[in-house]
Amino acid sequence: MTPDTTDLALIVAEVSQRLGRRQILSPGELLGSWSSFVDECQEGYEYDYSEYLNDISVRNVLQAVIVDCRVSRRLVSSAWFAGELDVIDLRFKSLVESGPAVRPGDADWWMVKIPGFGGEDFVADTLERFGEVIALVAE
Repeated sequence: MTPDTTDLALIVAEVSQRLGRRQILSPGELLGSWSSFVDECQEGYEYDYSEYLNDISVRNVLQAVIVDCRVSRRLVSSAWFAGELDVIDLRFKSLVESGPAVRPGDADWWMVKIPGFGGEDFVADTLERFGEVIALVAE
């Protein structure tokens, strides 16, 4: 069960606007979006790297929300939010653990590596852009 997230929703909206996001999601929807992306990666991300960057950008919003909550030291509900995020992050970390580092200098851990497998477009684009061979997931 999720705690009252009214204040957290305001923080998510503030952060989303600050980052120039067009669509303002609720805290649960934001976590759901990250979880859905991780699910797609587990099944073999199908699109090219540009789409991957677009899809993974939701994690930047999540990080900014967590930082905002910590800095302002507000909200009991942020503990719930951070806990849910940790669970999803662990799933993603396990996916990229053995994947190639395509942005080794990036400060954000989720941007450094990509999964070591994917759909046809992702595999082809990874080879073209980075010279990295990743496994093709059978459809």
